[in-house]
Amino acid sequence: MKRIGLEYEKYLGKNLFVFDVFGSIKGIEPEIDGVFTLKGYLDDNVFIVKYQKLISEVIETLKPRPKEVTVLGHLESGLCRLFKNPVRVQRKAWNLMMEVPLKLSVVKTYILPECPPMDELVYFCSDLVVEGLLKEDRRKLIVTKGGENEP
Repeated sequence: MKRIGLEYEKYLGKNLFVFDVFGSIKGIEPEIDGVFTLKGYLDDNVFIVKYQKLISEVIETLKPRPKEVTVLGHLESGLCRLFKNPVRVQRKAWNLMMEVPLKLSVVKTYILPECPPMDELVYFCSDLVVEGLLKEDRRKLIVTKGGENEP
């Protein structure tokens, strides 16, 4: 985010939170406030249960509670490498977002060739989608709006 000039630091831990799925699976501890991982054993089902608990804990710490929170899912296509059924995991995570008592803006980033099945969900469950691709040996980003009425 710094490389492209986004000043995220004043929002991180207040109304911007980053959840590091890769760090959770690989046991990498975050060193920045507002960045979270899950600890212990994780599989497709345990991940969702622990993720739901983390969301509840984070919401309870928000004082005063903001009206809106932005959730950044970095490289969602990586779910294909981390879980047996990544589409099911993404659907369950999206269902959790529907239960959150705040207005959420969901940003998903993904690379289609890394996880083609994710293409069916990423636009439906996101307010903003950042898709990375290689074109003519150059990296490109396509930023598009996701679903109309979804969280």
